[in-house]
Amino acid sequence: MIISVHVPRTAGNSFGLALEHRFGERLLSDYNNDRPDGLPVYTWPRRWRSRAWVRSHASDLTASYDAVHGHFTASKYFPILRRDLCIFLREPTDRTISNYRKDLSSAAFSRYDRYIAKLLTLSQYASLPTQSRIYAIYTNGLPMEQFAFVGITEEYEASLALFEGIFGVSLPKYHINVHLHAVRMRAAAGKPSEIPYQRQQEVPDDFSLRERKAVRAAQRANYVIYDEARRRFDALYSRHVR
Repeated sequence: MIISVHVPRTAGNSFGLALEHRFGERLLSDYNNDRPDGLPVYTWPRRWRSRAWVRSHASDLTASYDAVHGHFTASKYFPILRRDLCIFLREPTDRTISNYRKDLSSAAFSRYDRYIAKLLTLSQYASLPTQSRIYAIYTNGLPMEQFAFVGITEEYEASLALFEGIFGVSLPKYHINVHLHAVRMRAAAGKPSEIPYQRQQEVPDDFSLRERKAVRAAQRANYVIYDEARRRFDALYSRHVR
């Protein structure tokens, strides 16, 4: 079973849609029940129940699914199922700014997240434990060598080539923000649904150099893991693609 950890704002939605296209009903979408960066008083009871369910249904999961993707930490399914662990990571400053914009602007997401973002400056937001240590939270401290696949958001297409090189599975290239609805409508109509992936189109960056430096300073822990991920990506790419 392929176990794909979706860290927010790292092209995980695009990757998840590609997995859905490839695996269909054999993909388990695991969102909301075990998201580790939510408000603890609400998330911890739900997370405990979700993890207990996985432990008690490990054999059923193996029989029913070929892949699982969603917002959960790496330890939820690994080492319970001992399968192929995957993750995408993104340059930490860019990821944090993207997440900040999302929390500020979209009513479709948690009202709590939006409220917190509106109270804080960008640098204060970047210093929150859930933002300054988000990679450690989602990886559960597992070293990158424990991940069979490590993708880099800035090299998305090369990452898909690496995924195919490792697993022998070719995935379509989606641009989730613009085309998600169109892709699903075309799929429902039985039409070809692949649309070339493009980098996410976001609001132009109007933050000052000083603000970006403050974010970068708050992201030191994330940069340690991101740098490790880049080295792991390069090593895997040399082995499986070049």
